[in-house]
Amino acid sequence: MKSLKIKKLIVITLLLFGFSYSWATHNRAGEITYVQLSDLSFEITITTYTYTLSYADRPQLDVQWGDNSTSTADRQSILYLPNYYKRNIYKIVHTYPGPGVYRIVVQDPNRNADILNIPNSVNVIFSISTILNINPSIGRNNTPILLNPPYDKAARGYVFIHNPGAYDPDGDSLSYALTTCTRGDGKPIENYTLPPATNFIRVDSISGDLIWNAPRDTGAYNVAMEIQEWRYGKKIGVVVRDIQINVYDTKNKPPEIGPLTDRCVEAGKVIDFIVSATDPDNDFMSLFSTSGIYGLASCPATFTKVDSVAGYASSRFHWATCLEAVRNQPYDIIIKADDYSGDKKLSDIDNFQVKVLGPPPILNSATPEGKFMRLVWHNYGTTAIIGFNIYRKEGASSFAPDSCTPGIPSSTGFVKVGYIAGSSTVSYLDTENGQGLQYNREYSYRIVAVFANGAESKTSNEIPSSLVSGVPVITNVSVRSTSATNGSIIVRWKKPDKLDTIPALGPYEYLIYRADGITGTNYSQVRSIQTATLNETSFVDTLFNTQTAGSIYKIELYNNAAGNRFLIGEPGYASSVFLVANPGDRKIRFIISRNVPWINTRYDFFRLNETTMKFDSIGTTNLLEFVDNGLVNGKQYCYKVRSTGGYTAPDMPINLINFSQETCATPIDNEAPCRPGITVTSQCDSLYNTVRWS
Repeated sequence: MKSLKIKKLIVITLLLFGFSYSWATHNRAGEITYVQLSDLSFEITITTYTYTLSYADRPQLDVQWGDNSTSTADRQSILYLPNYYKRNIYKIVHTYPGPGVYRIVVQDPNRNADILNIPNSVNVIFSISTILNINPSIGRNNTPILLNPPYDKAARGYVFIHNPGAYDPDGDSLSYALTTCTRGDGKPIENYTLPPATNFIRVDSISGDLIWNAPRDTGAYNVAMEIQEWRYGKKIGVVVRDIQINVYDTKNKPPEIGPLTDRCVEAGKVIDFIVSATDPDNDFMSLFSTSGIYGLASCPATFTKVDSVAGYASSRFHWATCLEAVRNQPYDIIIKADDYSGDKKLSDIDNFQVKVLGPPPILNSATPEGKFMRLVWHNYGTTAIIGFNIYRKEGASSFAPDSCTPGIPSSTGFVKVGYIAGSSTVSYLDTENGQGLQYNREYSYRIVAVFANGAESKTSNEIPSSLVSGVPVITNVSVRSTSATNGSIIVRWKKPDKLDTIPALGPYEYLIYRADGITGTNYSQVRSIQTATLNETSFVDTLFNTQTAGSIYKIELYNNAAGNRFLIGEPGYASSVFLVANPGDRKIRFIISRNVPWINTRYDFFRLNETTMKFDSIGTTNLLEFVDNGLVNGKQYCYKVRSTGGYTAPDMPINLINFSQETCATPIDNEAPCRPGITVTSQCDSLYNTVRWS
């Protein structure tokens, strides 16, 4: 009786083992991707490819999140594919406890049997993983989507190619590499080897092509490849795709796709061409294409069947590109040809890239305004951009951008000197960070549009320019009195003395204009001076606000003869010195602003003495910032500054003195105290620490 029980137990055990074997031997491939929903929440998509002739089926899969927690994901959809493959999609949302690098792992109890490069494969757990990096400094991230399913067969002796068709919705850079297939908990499989090849098996790190040249033996093999995401030169994530490749002996020869070339296109233009494939066995074929560009919201591409006869198939690729498609990385487009052989159905795969660039802005002018330069350009005409980068170099350049170069390479000598926000912005004032540009130098300018994803457009045309001292040469814009309504400024200039080469016999007229702010452009005429001798070289501007803003002046000199009126040379520009006072704890910080065509070498600061009611000198600097320390909080102090400077060219005015407006401020305790120095002494035997601070 006991012997009978043992025999029954053995039979039941064998039946259970056989049932488990048929239930679990079905996984062929898979990967894990995700979409970031918020700072810490993600929707995970698990994609597996299983064998439909197996009894195995997994309506649910467990997910190890990498934060010491596990959840169960439900299957959302099933799609039946060629070669008895089935695609299973599982989705689940997870919220992480905080920033960090997490490895998500999904595993299935067994792979199928007889995988030749995995010892005892039927008892080796199938697992896939993805690296998730939560890092506020790199921003939110979504993994690439793998658009090309891995169900193709391979023929012994023929090159086999698989490309995952990765599309990154964030426009991050992608690279590819072979890796080791993994077992339970995502650990590498022991004694795993790459499939044997006549020549090589490798992954093209740029295109993503897994190239097996060529399968040497028939049977089933598994390989794994990493799809690596890069942003700002740093790796920010890794998706692993595990793939099973079945190799057969067959008389069928795979189809061949015609040559494909990478392309660059300016947004708004159309790419339109025919893709074709031939079959050496004269089999009928189907052409397919996968890429993220077919799902773009603004300007999706199309791939349409044109012809299909024995041994030949063709389709039309058509893409009317748009500005919303501009990004730093090119778009990858996968072309696949499947034959309909009565033997083993084989495929060919190829790919090309399309780089979409923003059209170049049109730069109209670079006009000097004192020591600054104002750039003006055409309206770019789209809300797809967020602003413009400004580039400058000294001297002319020989840069001739090609059709596939965005932005301006550093090798050209151009340096980014500014950025201005706004899609409809059409001008920029180059102030060299408030310091002003230099005379007797030629500057060249280019601009590029900046898109919301950080991509730069093609560069604009180049415009050279240089500062001009103007006719007449302004020497003084000095504040005489400070008032919100009754202020005054004296403006002086050098008598023009080099008009002999100009047919300007006179009489003459000075037109004097003023604009609010040292970089103002809204000029209003404040005076006209008619003269026959040009001896009039000063003007006092009165009854306006000199208290809350500086002023810039423009002086034009005209030949005012009847029937022969014209502007002589370029206008002269110069601003007043404007002083901004910022109160601090027992101090006041000052910032000096000016826009003048000469070089100021010295700034003398004066503070009002309440006893003598005169301004006393308190310090000197050659910088545009100054601090008056040792003051009393709550007490008002009043100041003004005197600038000294001159032109650097020979025979030009020097020792030019100009005063700012008077400004007052009251020191206040608005600064946090200095961080104390802390020392900690451990008292190990007493189980306490002593904390001391200064």
